[in-house]
Amino acid sequence: MAPPDDATVLTLIGSDFIVRGRLLRSGVQRVSDHLNESSGRPMLVLGDATLEGAEGFGTDLSEVAVTTSQLLFVIPDKERPPLVELRVAKQRRRMRMLVGDYIVDGDMHMVPDITVERFVNMGGSEFLPVTDAEIIGTEMERREAMLLVRRHAIRMLTPIEVAVAR
Repeated sequence: MAPPDDATVLTLIGSDFIVRGRLLRSGVQRVSDHLNESSGRPMLVLGDATLEGAEGFGTDLSEVAVTTSQLLFVIPDKERPPLVELRVAKQRRRMRMLVGDYIVDGDMHMVPDITVERFVNMGGSEFLPVTDAEIIGTEMERREAMLLVRRHAIRMLTPIEVAVAR
């Protein structure tokens, strides 16, 4: 079944599962805003979902609720650009992250002149946008124009200029 026009298709990746389905939300709200403003909700609900990796749970689900604390990444099929009047000037900074058992190289968008320490410890967003991202793991490799990384799933982070080559 194709998702309705007001739905956004998301891929949710945890350490041992992948769920893909549709999230109904306001037509003007970005996925990142929806996730970060819904931090009081412990679960994210998707409709018309498929599930990989949870043996015996089922694979085609009309609706599934996933605990956000178990997520590593949220990958929207498309993301709306921020409203111009809400846009904050940021600079891209290439980072390498260890997220769960995955290595992620991508651009994080930070306010100018902020230190890495301040960025990772002072921000209030639960999900951090990363663009031009590459995810590498033992069972998965993928490139994404944009993904959201759950802040508390990041085990290590370093600017890529100082990262040791793989």
